[in-house]
Amino acid sequence: MLGKDDVDCFVFIRQPFDARFRGFSKTTSEALADCIRELGTKSGRRILIGGHFTSSGGKVFYQFFESEDGTKPSPADEFAKRLGFQSSGWSFAFPMGLTPENLIEDRAHLISHLRRSPVNNSTSTSR
Repeated sequence: MLGKDDVDCFVFIRQPFDARFRGFSKTTSEALADCIRELGTKSGRRILIGGHFTSSGGKVFYQFFESEDGTKPSPADEFAKRLGFQSSGWSFAFPMGLTPENLIEDRAHLISHLRRSPVNNSTSTSR
């Protein structure tokens, strides 16, 4: 069902990974563990973690999922072990071409545009 025989669970993280990512918080880890327990996965072989990353988040995303020297477990594998799995993998991760700065600039531009909009400046009466 998940595309590989050794995968027991797939988790999709909706918030894009960005340059600030340093691992999952305790709260997020506990919430994921609770959800996984509710799913009742039996063997705990491998968990796939999917999501997107911003332009600036690619480097930290790959650092989380790849072993530094190929001999030690990656931070994601260590995280998977804390959740009861033997290893981790990633899937459906691709760059969004966005940075948090872009999102803030786009929002600021939209707010500025709305403030100048004639519709926003008109007065209306309702009956």
